[in-house]
Amino acid sequence: MADTTQELDFEFQSRFEEDEETIKEKLLESGSLEDYRKEPGDYVYDVVVPQAPMIQQQQANMDEVLRNAFTLYAEDEYLDMKVIEADLERTPAQPAQGVLIVGASAGVIIPAGHELSCTVIDEDGNPITATVNEEVPFNEAGALSIDITTEGTGDIMNVPPGSSWFFSPPIAGVESITQPGRLIGGADREDDESLRNKWKAKKHKPVRSGNKHHYVTWALEVPGVGAAKTVPLWAGRNTVKVIIADTEGQPATPQLVTNVQMYIDPSQDGMGEGVAPVGAIVTVESVANLAINIAAGITLIAGSTLEEAAAAFRIDLDAYLDTLAAQVMDSNRKEPIVIVYNKLTGLLSMNPHVEDYTNFTVNSGTANITLLANEVPSSGTITLT
Repeated sequence: MADTTQELDFEFQSRFEEDEETIKEKLLESGSLEDYRKEPGDYVYDVVVPQAPMIQQQQANMDEVLRNAFTLYAEDEYLDMKVIEADLERTPAQPAQGVLIVGASAGVIIPAGHELSCTVIDEDGNPITATVNEEVPFNEAGALSIDITTEGTGDIMNVPPGSSWFFSPPIAGVESITQPGRLIGGADREDDESLRNKWKAKKHKPVRSGNKHHYVTWALEVPGVGAAKTVPLWAGRNTVKVIIADTEGQPATPQLVTNVQMYIDPSQDGMGEGVAPVGAIVTVESVANLAINIAAGITLIAGSTLEEAAAAFRIDLDAYLDTLAAQVMDSNRKEPIVIVYNKLTGLLSMNPHVEDYTNFTVNSGTANITLLANEVPSSGTITLT
């Protein structure tokens, strides 16, 4: 069975709305008015013509009702209603989660729920804040990891590694806070395009009972999953691995992985306790994040700053890496996915704040990077000097 998804990508055609001039002419040509003068300034003209804009709006409303009757064209809450028919739902905005390393003296207790602030700001210009998930006592001086969850939601909450954090209010005895890895799981409210694509994937791929497309469909039915792919027979007969990403194409949180595992195959013993058929032993895992760390010496264009150059480069780098992340989740792709060194140098050479650069390295090297089957790249540290 062919994939008909692309065949359905055509624009909605208006069925009712006419332009105002056409409506006006039809009104004036009505048989009931044929015995009356209808020139501009005549009574009939002045009474009838103002109705044209109102009729046009009614026609536009009828088109809108028709549009929202079909999943292919419906928008916003009407699309939500349509995809429910396919057992799908829109993923709401999600907070980010991650780990910080805290250095403190003996006797310090980091209480659950204590707030931290970050030097990274959100869309409104406010510092990103997070809370501690569980209490962490320091029985002796040293460094311990703490799990945090951001208070805000959205992709911007996926704070890059190396960002600065501080407790609010401060905790006596805390000596350092470092962020070793990128926060994950933060996602904007799923947009119409992403939700519609999930519907297309479910309705128009050759899904059969227990084939590889079916596992993708089951994964996408769990709120929070934005993409999925399968690895059949990954550990021998009757085994299936399902690799998932969140709605931003980034690594899924442990809780999301658990939710998908419990839905598809909670017992992992082939007994068919989930939606997977009897005999299938399913393992669900998240894509792994590969941080792409960039370093280079640069010559700035007059009037520019290092911060401006780094911010502009991160935007371009994220856009490039996002295209590669989408390719990672294609179950049918056989060719390796490569981060091309020269494309990254090209991004820096096109930076509007950079005159020239030297010693450009990617993860401390100058070679292309080939991604593993379960790796998605994301921007890590950007060091421009």
